[in-house]
Amino acid sequence: MSLDFDNALMSLNSDAFGRDYEPLLRLEQGNAELHVAITQRQDAARITFNNAGRAAEEIQKELDATEKDGENIRAAMEQSEQILRMLRDPAHLRRQLAQQQVIGELFGDRLGRIRVETVNRLREEAADLSEALREKGAEIERLEDEARRAKSETSLAGENLWGECGGWEQEERELRVAVAAEKKRADDAEARISTQSWVWDQEKRGLETELDRQKERADSASAAYDQLKDQLDASHMAAAVVNGAWERGARLAHRRFQLHVIAAGAAGAVAASRRDTLFVESDARAQEIPRERQSLAMRPLLPPSTPLNPRLPSPQSNHSAVSVEALAVLPRQDFQFLTAGSSRKPTTTPNGPEEVVAQINGLKEAWLGFFKPAKTTPLAWAQPGTKPSCVNRRARRYTLTHNGGHEGGEDPVSACRKCRFDKLPCIIAYKGAAFPVVLPLAAMFRKGKQPTEKGYWVLS
Repeated sequence: MSLDFDNALMSLNSDAFGRDYEPLLRLEQGNAELHVAITQRQDAARITFNNAGRAAEEIQKELDATEKDGENIRAAMEQSEQILRMLRDPAHLRRQLAQQQVIGELFGDRLGRIRVETVNRLREEAADLSEALREKGAEIERLEDEARRAKSETSLAGENLWGECGGWEQEERELRVAVAAEKKRADDAEARISTQSWVWDQEKRGLETELDRQKERADSASAAYDQLKDQLDASHMAAAVVNGAWERGARLAHRRFQLHVIAAGAAGAVAASRRDTLFVESDARAQEIPRERQSLAMRPLLPPSTPLNPRLPSPQSNHSAVSVEALAVLPRQDFQFLTAGSSRKPTTTPNGPEEVVAQINGLKEAWLGFFKPAKTTPLAWAQPGTKPSCVNRRARRYTLTHNGGHEGGEDPVSACRKCRFDKLPCIIAYKGAAFPVVLPLAAMFRKGKQPTEKGYWVLS
């Protein structure tokens, strides 16, 4: 029942999540993808703007460098033109020649050579300057042409960029509108889901409350089942004792029948002896019946309407079948009673209450049925283990968790809780002991009792 409620609760939670949270998750995923697309477009536009700005700056730098080169070239051209004008002016040349002539007259041939060298050097410099002017002019024209083309390309790229920016801005506005609409839808869906979740939480709490009640009822039923099982086990033990008593009574009845048959054919002297024997037997029976009734006293059996075995007679017939001859067929006592010490270091005596001895002898057959030992096993009914432990607990496989243990742990000194509850004698056996030992009840349960009384060993 508890497992069904757990499965139902898990199924409700999984169906609710799969039914109502999946649209919200899809909506949130769509919004996330939309935001990612907007961010990517913005990043692309920002990168393009940055690249265009850097390109414009580089073009501007090149233009500035070109203008500076042009200014330098113009300054050089002006100097060259001035030199050419000086060279082309005859008056100026005449003045220089006159000066040189005067200097030549004064200094002679040496100055003439200097003059010739100077003239030649000036001519070479003028030719070099002319060639440089032509090259600089060509380079200036080339740079101006490149500057015009770069400016045209920059203008075209800027126009294209502004056009793309306008398109991107339009797409961004559309995306923002779509995001706002999706967000509104998400908020509405979240509100609906929140309301539905509250309803489900109420239903879940109701189911959990009902589940707790069912678990409590299941626990109560389990406890009642354990109690009934314990009662049934005690009934089986009692039935085993009754069956043992019935078998002993049957054997005694058969022997009595044989005695009666032999006595019927005896002579007169035998008849007199028979009368004396019957008198003694009647007296012994009168003394033995109350004792056997006490030995058979134990936990209440099943009602008479449900007999333990239809082939067995009722308990009243068992009582009538027991006689003084039972003393001759009782099994040999192979256990003793603890008077001092503990299970490992016991002080024992074979003398114990006859009711307890009879009860243990009756339980032996039940324990043999549980153990199923080999016929040659010593103390087969006790099955001694490596540690001191209760024979009844090992036969019934009782655990410490649910049935409690002994007072004294691994060296018990008193009867275990299970035997005390079932009102059975607790007998300890292990391989290190010479014989099994019957443990007394704990002091608090045998207060005012003597070792010769049954209440000292078995809870009444």
